[in-house]
Amino acid sequence: NVHSFGNLSVAPRARLVLSGGGQSEGRVDVMKHGVLELAGGVFAMDGDSFVHGNGTFVVSGGLHSLPDIVRPNVQIEGGAVEVNSRELTLLGDVTIRNGTLRFRMTSTNAVIANATLTINGGELLFPEVLPNAGMHPSHLHTEVRNADRAQFRVLGPFVWRGGTIRGNVDLESRLSTHLDGGPKHLEALAHVINFENMLWGTGDVITKELGVLTTKGTMQMESPSTFNARLVYLDTFDGCCPEKGGSHLHTWED
Repeated sequence: NVHSFGNLSVAPRARLVLSGGGQSEGRVDVMKHGVLELAGGVFAMDGDSFVHGNGTFVVSGGLHSLPDIVRPNVQIEGGAVEVNSRELTLLGDVTIRNGTLRFRMTSTNAVIANATLTINGGELLFPEVLPNAGMHPSHLHTEVRNADRAQFRVLGPFVWRGGTIRGNVDLESRLSTHLDGGPKHLEALAHVINFENMLWGTGDVITKELGVLTTKGTMQMESPSTFNARLVYLDTFDGCCPEKGGSHLHTWED
């Protein structure tokens, strides 16, 4: 275990692997091309601690928490990162491959500031509410939201190649959205809202439990002549789908 109450620094091109967990209440610097890997155990970082540098946090196993402001890139390749506060600012690129980024608090306000969010497998999870409660119109507008609804703003590119977004959240893609790869799941009132350009390459978007994909900008097929992706609805609630459940499909043609 590592317990840091002062300064912890990872030099350029160095790699520090922590597999036994621990805690940090001081300052962590991960310099450019440096890597701090959390490979196991439970490593807890105080919300007010300082994390600086242009290197990369890699999570490959275990259960960990990050502070409220994170400057280095974050790669979640296994294990889980839990966010236990209502404010999170990520200043570097964020990639979720096979692990989980889980927000524990309702009304979370998270932002990826001028960097890229890539989801290629794994899970992005938010607290869940009863689906019927989510049917009120105030839940479905981006301007006036349910007080318990989380907001996750992506101010850089959003690239979604597969995996699951689940829970009571508006994920706002403010610059560009690229859908590609395999199946992409939107579940339990999770809404992805594209405000600018959306480019769809491959892979279905599969929604259930009132998950919603919305574009307020433009949507373009990457290869119109071979495009075969679908928006698939698997909801089973009254007023949405057949009485005994079922699915609805949306498809596009030139």
